[in-house]
Amino acid sequence: MSQNAMTQNVETNRARAVVIIGMGRSGTSMVGGVLEALGVHMGERFKESSRGNPIGYFEDTDFLKLNREILHAAGGDIYNPPEIDAILAQREAFQTRIRSLIQQKQEGCWGWKEPRTSITIELYLEHLCDPHVIVCRRDSMAVARSLAANGEMKVEDGLQLAGRYREIIEGFLSRHPELPRLEVPYESMTRDPEQWIERLVRFLDLRPTREQRDRALALILPKDTLRRLKAKRLIAKGFKQPWKVPAYIMRKITRSAAYAR
Repeated sequence: MSQNAMTQNVETNRARAVVIIGMGRSGTSMVGGVLEALGVHMGERFKESSRGNPIGYFEDTDFLKLNREILHAAGGDIYNPPEIDAILAQREAFQTRIRSLIQQKQEGCWGWKEPRTSITIELYLEHLCDPHVIVCRRDSMAVARSLAANGEMKVEDGLQLAGRYREIIEGFLSRHPELPRLEVPYESMTRDPEQWIERLVRFLDLRPTREQRDRALALILPKDTLRRLKAKRLIAKGFKQPWKVPAYIMRKITRSAAYAR
């Protein structure tokens, strides 16, 4: 093997961690699905799809479980984010499990999406190889209305929670200005999906095939549009409650939609 080929092979297989942060309902599932389609390994077991997110969450259940435990130990949860000091106080208690989980996952370009990571990311950071952060942004009122439509909380409570997450995320970014990061506004991504796919590809130095790009493109639609499209397609096939279809089947349906475009 030539020296150039050896160098390219090392670079291709070098671990790079991609961490998606952002409050729930801000486009984190969409970005997670796009990265999965583009060839980033986002996990083996995903949280199942639901009425609120019929195409799937692309949410690694191993990180979901660990984040829940960290937040509980810090005296909070996804709706009541603890202060940063309470999170940092959990470092010693959870560092072995965090290190072990990351060691199981890291290979090539890999990552995870789980909104609680916006709160717990400080505990993971020191264990990550070449971390790249993707920050999902969405208008606070749109987030609050989406939460209300999903039956999670009132609009005014959603606005307050969105402000709290924004404060947590800005605090983290200001403490780590050296981290490579890409800001992804939900509204812009759904308006110009091809441009944002290209930005993600360049940011992570990916080499997706045309088929992978098409699969990613099929996932970038406003959630209301996706919900109508997927529900209509599944109801026509005899499914009365499409949100109960397992996530892996929804992923196949979503991917197949790319070829019909």
